[in-house]
Formats: sequence, C-alpha cells, structure tokens
Amino acid sequence: MFNFFNNDNNSSSAANQAPEWLPLLQEAQERLFAFLTKLEERMEELTESAIPELLAVKADNEREFYALYSGVQGQLDSIRDKAQKVYEEKIEDLYYQINSAIGVLHPNHRELTSFRMTCSDRYHNDFDRKYQHHFEKLKQSQFTDYEALYSQLMAEHERIKNKFTCHQCGDTIPLTKVYFIVSHLACPSCQTKNTFKPSTLASRLEEIGRGLAEQRTQHLLDKYHQEQQRERDIYHEAHQLKLNISPMKNHRENERYLQQIKELEKRRQDSLALAPQYYQQYQRAMFDEWKRLVPDLAEQTENFYQGLQRRNF
Repeated sequence: MFNFFNNDNNSSSAANQAPEWLPLLQEAQERLFAFLTKLEERMEELTESAIPELLAVKADNEREFYALYSGVQGQLDSIRDKAQKVYEEKIEDLYYQINSAIGVLHPNHRELTSFRMTCSDRYHNDFDRKYQHHFEKLKQSQFTDYEALYSQLMAEHERIKNKFTCHQCGDTIPLTKVYFIVSHLACPSCQTKNTFKPSTLASRLEEIGRGLAEQRTQHLLDKYHQEQQRERDIYHEAHQLKLNISPMKNHRENERYLQQIKELEKRRQDSLALAPQYYQQYQRAMFDEWKRLVPDLAEQTENFYQGLQRRNF
C-alpha cells in the first residue's frame, strides 16, 4: 500500500517533499500512451491489409465477403475493448484509489486531476477518433453501386421487353414489368402459358431495390448518426468540465462549471430525444423509396415496415 499520508504533515520538509504516488501517475500515463499507440498501429495494419482482400472476395462471393467482414469488424471491436479495459483498470482505478486516500485538499491533488484529464483525453478523444476512422474505412468496403446496377437492370428490361415470344404461335408476349421470379405468362393471341425465366441480374431486383433505397436516403441516416455523435460529444464535454470542479477552486468558479454542465445536460437530453425522430424519418423515406423501386412487393414491404414500428414502439 502506498504511503499516501506523511506523519508530519505540518513540517516544512513534508510540505516540500513530493508524494511517492506522483511517479506512479507518470508511469501509468506513459504505459497507457504506449499501449494505445500499439493498438492504433494494429488497427491501421488490420484495416489496410483486410480491405483489398475484402474487395476481391466481394466481387466473387458476397456471402463469403460478409463472413470475412464480420471477422475483421470483430477484431477491431476487440482492440477497442482492450483499450477500454486497460484505461479503466490502470487509470480510473488508480485515480480513485489515490483520490480516496489523499482527499481533494491535498496540495498535489491538481496533479492527480491533471493526470486523469490527460489520460481521458488520450483515450476518449484521440484513440476513439482513430477507431472511428478505421471503422468507417472498413464500412466503405461494403459499398455496392446499386444505382448503376438498377440502371443496368432497367436497360436490360428495355432490350428484352418486346423480344419474348410464344413457343406455340410465335407472337410477342410483351414484358410489361420487370419479372424477377420465374413467371408463367399467357400469350395474348393463343392464350398458351409460357414460362419466363429472369436473368441473374433481374432476379436480384428485390435486393437491388432495397440497396438503392438505402443509398438514396443515406443523407437521412447520416443526420441520425450525426445527432448521436453530437450527444456523445456533449457528454464528453460535460465530463471534462466535471473534472475541473474542485474544492481547491473558489465557489464562483465551481458554480460557473456547474451551470455550464447543467446547460450541456439539457442539450444532451434534447439530442437524445431528437435522434430517434431522425431515425424514424429515415426508415419511412427508405421504405417508401423501396416500394417505388419494387412496386410488386409494395404491400409486403409496407408490412415489413409496420412490423418494425410495432417492435420499436
């Protein structure tokens, strides 16, 4: 156990002597910084090596792509979890252990507070920013240009819509819409049923329609994520202000911090209430666009949407 208390607290020698826990703070901070740097290097190495492989696999087999993608994302999340565990065990636990022993009136308490703020900033701001950067780069590997695929599908339909003929009488059977499943079409001349088999591209209409609907409404989803990030930023800003409050400071200064924290908390609660509204706007717009792109499944798609709403609310 550390010798937090000096038996002769009133002597000048005790007042001038630095407590033995100060070097421990420096060591813990240096160890944290070095550990986070190694984790950041690992994240960069992981994403930079994984993305080319992911793109190559995606071109051949989407199911294999998503299995590989989930594995890489899991490794990124594991790195983040390690950082959080080390920060809590090596920084927060040390801070609370010393703080509870010395009290806020200790002449070196400012160094303890500064240690915590510096480490918190390195972890919550720097490391978290780099994690988000690599996570976003990884997400980009999922991108499929559904706008281009949908245009190809529509062009294909234009080419073949008047070329399907009856196997019995040879008359044209107009393809009045995009058929994405095997369909039996009656010849308008002899009423013979003809089996139409869609192309590989046409059979993906439901998937392409949803993907394109999501991409066309991405700006609304971004608005939701931005609100989520705003709430987190406000929380961290208030957290930093809380760390500034100390009995060592005058009452007016602490009151100013408390007022700022109160205002930030109001903004945070407003943000927490607003984010779900933005997400609901996105969902409604996305499903409406999906129905427009794949009208044959409009009723099924709307039922899917209503089912989500019942579960959410």
